[in-house]
Amino acid sequence: MAGKPRVGGAALILLAVLLLGGCGASLPPRVELCDVKVPGKPIHLRSEDGVLLAGAALGRGDRGVVFANGWGATFKSGRARPVNYQSAGPRGGLYCDWLLTPRFADELIRSGFQLLLFDYRGTGGSDSPSGAAHDRYDLDLAAAVDEARRRGVREIVLVGASLGGIIVIATAPDLDPEPRAIVTLSASGFAGTNSGRGYGNLDAKAAVERLDVPLLLVTAEGDREALVDARALNAAATTETKELVILPGSSHATALLSDEPAAAAIRARLVDFIKKHTAG
Repeated sequence: MAGKPRVGGAALILLAVLLLGGCGASLPPRVELCDVKVPGKPIHLRSEDGVLLAGAALGRGDRGVVFANGWGATFKSGRARPVNYQSAGPRGGLYCDWLLTPRFADELIRSGFQLLLFDYRGTGGSDSPSGAAHDRYDLDLAAAVDEARRRGVREIVLVGASLGGIIVIATAPDLDPEPRAIVTLSASGFAGTNSGRGYGNLDAKAAVERLDVPLLLVTAEGDREALVDARALNAAATTETKELVILPGSSHATALLSDEPAAAAIRARLVDFIKKHTAG
């Protein structure tokens, strides 16, 4: 699982890149978000079952990327248990994990994509419902997709890291219309790519058998659990366009975009994949 996000100085590169490279007059004003200045703003959105979620909308355009972050967890007896960050959350929300590697977000924004980020229910700045509703993370993702469409996005790609990879795959078949493509970084579950008790029991392996959209699975060879799950998802996927990319090292989730020697190449590969499948 992705750990508690660290928003630090490296992310300030985004401001310099945007200022030096120029983003065009059509972009939204820059605001301070996740300790960087980005063209966008914090937002709130509401899920189908009425839960108010915190998030952010960046960039502008009719092509969009909805991000589902990983989730910090404590481990006990080999099982992961959810951590509620509402009382001690990182600045700006758990979705800030996606801005730790600012060049990735910047390239998508420069290419005319809107980016939609959000905190799951019970985490960051989002409300925390009780009972069975507490684990409906699929509804959170669906709300983010609906919000992107409300903002004028016609073609959507889902990108999920760690548990977020499981959530995007498990939710995608029930979205109408389905996303144009899916990218996962270290998609990892508990019981054979199931999201596990306490995370909604979303079954990505069953869902990937129903998907008919391009799928790109990225993981590291030293990230053992994620590698096993990525291989299982790739084997179960019935879509004609699927690819499993295994990188050297052991980085997990969004760290794959910044920590590995091949980070720049994999960022470019992801951007090219997203562009290709939203080209109309």
